[in-house]
Amino acid sequence: MNTKIINGPKGTTQQRQFNMWHILVNPFMSASLIMCLFLTTGFMSQGTGKTMEVNLENLLDELEKRKVQQVTILASQAILETGWFECTDCSLDKNNLFGLWNHRKKEYFCYETWQESIEGYKRGIQYKYDPSKYKDYYEFLEELGYATDPEYINKLKKIEAWIQQYQDTKK
Repeated sequence: MNTKIINGPKGTTQQRQFNMWHILVNPFMSASLIMCLFLTTGFMSQGTGKTMEVNLENLLDELEKRKVQQVTILASQAILETGWFECTDCSLDKNNLFGLWNHRKKEYFCYETWQESIEGYKRGIQYKYDPSKYKDYYEFLEELGYATDPEYINKLKKIEAWIQQYQDTKK
């Protein structure tokens, strides 16, 4: 782990721990290592200056609480978009778990908390989803053009499988 000084709100500085974890979905990666990362990783909320932990447990809880559709797929998207909640200089710095882009301003949407980004996703993306028009949520994301990476859906499916395996071990 390294420590980095970053500019916080209104000219303040904050220390933020990070490691150089790059988003590589490697099929040979140990599932236990991934589960450990899910449960222990967090980030600093730039909007409030308070520590707002995000990890698999509280993300899944929050997605359930906010009654989103396709909870494990959304959790997979958050993990993929934020590099396992570790990216720097990305949408995570704006409490934006899903890489939601403001096309008008040509920048990531900024949220006060990471929990608010879930509502942003519901208002900006999920309201368009009609299960009767798509064979599954993945087809919806592809048709929507959610990501430019041609492997995005395959990566999501791998992460979702790990999440489901994790949930099965908790039962």
